[in-house]
This record gives sequence, structure tokens and C-alpha cells, in this order.
Amino acid sequence: MLRPAFEAYRLLNNFEGMEKVLLQFLALVPQNESVWIQLAMLQNYQGKTKECLESLQKVLTAKKKGPTYIRKLILSEPSFKNLHQNPRFKKLFPPEKDK
Repeated sequence: MLRPAFEAYRLLNNFEGMEKVLLQFLALVPQNESVWIQLAMLQNYQGKTKECLESLQKVLTAKKKGPTYIRKLILSEPSFKNLHQNPRFKKLFPPEKDK
């Protein structure tokens, strides 16, 4: 039911509308990690760093796929490369220690 609304907003480049739909979906299914990641990407694209980091923190609390998988996914995602030096991002996703 929310997918058509999201697609309509996407076609119109209405990022705030897309964000609203994702938040509505997450109110129904808060453990959906992929939607939290989509939301974080969208927020980061809009320059909403604080909100993006809050969404990334929620990804970690959903824990359906496990923190190691999520950590690798987030750190390898080009959309978040600009956050790698952010102190809060580094706290959420600390760099691996040399073995």
C-alpha cells in the first residue's frame, strides 16, 4: 500500500515525501533493516546527517541479520562514505582492529 506512494514521490524527486513514506512503513515494521538503511541513505543524500545517524543506529537495534553483516554492509555502501570520519558514525561502526 505504501510502495506506490513511495514510487510516485521518487518519480517526482520529492525526497521529503519519500522519507515520510519510509517512516510510515517503519512505524508498522520497525525491525526492517533494509528500510532503515534506505531511510538513512535518503537522509544522508539530503544532508540530514543527524537523522541519518539516528536511522543507522536503529539498523543496529533491529538485529535481524546480525551486527557483523550490517556493519560490513554499511561500511561498504558508497552512500555513506562521506560519514566515515564522523565521530558518531565511527562510534556506531568502529574500524576493525588490525589482526
